[in-house]
Amino acid sequence: MKLIPLIFTLILLLSSPVYAIDWSKEDTAREVVWQILHVVDWGQTLDIARQPHKYHELNPILGKHPSVGKVNTYMALSAVAHLGISLALPKEYRKWFQYLTIGATGSLVVHNFNIGLKVRF
Repeated sequence: MKLIPLIFTLILLLSSPVYAIDWSKEDTAREVVWQILHVVDWGQTLDIARQPHKYHELNPILGKHPSVGKVNTYMALSAVAHLGISLALPKEYRKWFQYLTIGATGSLVVHNFNIGLKVRF
């Protein structure tokens, strides 16, 4: 899938100017952890989209039975949006935003594995 390398390229390009301001190695580490969890969730959500007879999506934005295209669009935009929000937040709020989203996304990924979803692109 050509979309994933594009997203990671955008993340790298967009984050590099921030290092000169107040972006730390810890901010980068938290963002990378969230982005990895997000990609896992992306693959699991695609598994849901491909098995509408067995699973349904809980994200109200995507709807119960999203198409593969809708999942890809949503996940790509949310990956870029998360980075943008992290960059825009002041340092003290950024850390909490990143930790909270890591916790929430990590919980969803674990839940999805527990119900039998696979990571499929």
